[in-house]
Amino acid sequence: MSHAIVIRVSVHLAALLVAGTVAAASCGSDGVEDTTPPTTTIVSATTRTTGTPPPTTAATTSTSTTTITSSVTTSTPLPAPPLAIDPAWVAYDDLFGVWGVAADDVLNVRTGPGVSNPIIGEFGPTARDVHRFDVTEFVRDQRWGVVRFGQGAGWVNLAFLRPVGTTPPITIGSVDASIAGAADRVRELLGSGDVATLSEHVDPDRGLTVSVHASITETTPVLSLAQVAGSATDSATLLWGYTDGDGAPIVETIRQRLRAVAGDTGLTSTDAIGYDVRLGFGNSIDNIDHWFPGSSVVEYHFDGTSLYGDFDWSSVRFVFDAEAETPSGRPVLLAIVQDTWTI
Repeated sequence: MSHAIVIRVSVHLAALLVAGTVAAASCGSDGVEDTTPPTTTIVSATTRTTGTPPPTTAATTSTSTTTITSSVTTSTPLPAPPLAIDPAWVAYDDLFGVWGVAADDVLNVRTGPGVSNPIIGEFGPTARDVHRFDVTEFVRDQRWGVVRFGQGAGWVNLAFLRPVGTTPPITIGSVDASIAGAADRVRELLGSGDVATLSEHVDPDRGLTVSVHASITETTPVLSLAQVAGSATDSATLLWGYTDGDGAPIVETIRQRLRAVAGDTGLTSTDAIGYDVRLGFGNSIDNIDHWFPGSSVVEYHFDGTSLYGDFDWSSVRFVFDAEAETPSGRPVLLAIVQDTWTI
């Protein structure tokens, strides 16, 4: 099958270098919200003392050994009590789950937004029954929100919380099995943070387009094979686009951007998977067919929450060349496109 050739100039890396880095998300695993449980160290001190001199008539002296055991305890303050729930707070009907926290780590719950506030308690890395209120606040570019905790409430970093999607998601449409399998593998690589291995799906000539919006433009970054392969240690930042509404620039390293894609609710809370079928429709034009005619698209879609009438839906689309393989024999991933409702 032949394809029309669309020529697009890749965004040159040097033209997009921007000073500064994006602050890492706060969690024990990042060392910012690390909780150290009380530790008790047993110290054993052995002293040797000489006995009282015997009467002059004694022919020998005796010694005794005394062992002194003391307990030295280093501890953190007791957890602060939960906050009282404000009757004016609006609760989500949907449950939320912890995402992006290491298996041996926890998500801390605090008395206020930000790591300077006392810890109330914690959620484990596999928690999937978190009740959230529609109360948020930004602290140093980190978004914090209020959740129910015990008989009260507390604040958590929302970077580590995602709605709980349908399990398993429904599938709509059809696509070649190799494409479906490749899409699942790309999703797993992103979720595990193994962004460098993603290069096995990147064509050395066409690179990988990464768009933060449904509409791809001339300035949308196109990453080379080398950039993706070296993304784990590459500290250079790129301008990926601008946030909806306030138009703030999105400046991140390649790893940070791909990690942000991995945390998209379309992937973490998938309700449906569309094979060459569009599931999310907003007011941004989906122009994948213009840039990649004849391609196959796998879309991971989150329906949204009832609190916002499903307007907080989200989709992540993986665009594949239906008839090509990389030198490593993998289906070619041409683009990763995020989509959501915009103002």
